[in-house]
Amino acid sequence: MNLYDWVPYWQESVIRKTTIFPGHYHSGDLHFNLNYAPLIKITVPVGEHLFKFTFLMKKMLPYSY
Repeated sequence: MNLYDWVPYWQESVIRKTTIFPGHYHSGDLHFNLNYAPLIKITVPVGEHLFKFTFLMKKMLPYSY
């Protein structure tokens, strides 16, 4: 799968900064496919503050006995 295969998904399914207008909110879960994005950085502006979150996936294999 290449980047161009993802274009329809990003155009139609992704929450964007223009999706949530001031005074409105979004609730629920956000799901990320970490196989394609092992590092995700999210910046959330709230008033005059910026809250930054970094998610780093670390794969751990089970112990073999």
